Amino acid sequence: GFDAITTTLLISPYQDQAAIRRTGQELASAQGMDFCFENFRRGFTEHRRLSKEHNLYMQRYCGCIYSEWEANDRQASTLPQAGRQPGVSRRRT
Repeated sequence: GFDAITTTLLISPYQDQAAIRRTGQELASAQGMDFCFENFRRGFTEHRRLSKEHNLYMQRYCGCIYSEWEANDRQASTLPQAGRQPGVSRRRT
């Protein structure tokens, strides 16, 4: 068995670390374990750079289905509409 847990969510600048810490401590305590909290955000930019440099996969969401839907919605909203060229506005003359 394990005596402590943590989460990779602690590296993300998009997550609520206070909520993660609180929830992690509650869950770990209920199982007689410790929650290892560390602010890994300071390594986020370097982590992204190294991942790209070494062609490692990085998903655009935390892993839960709700986050995946949100990421897909954001991506879809940046796609050009059918019949339009990106960066070209339609003006009536």
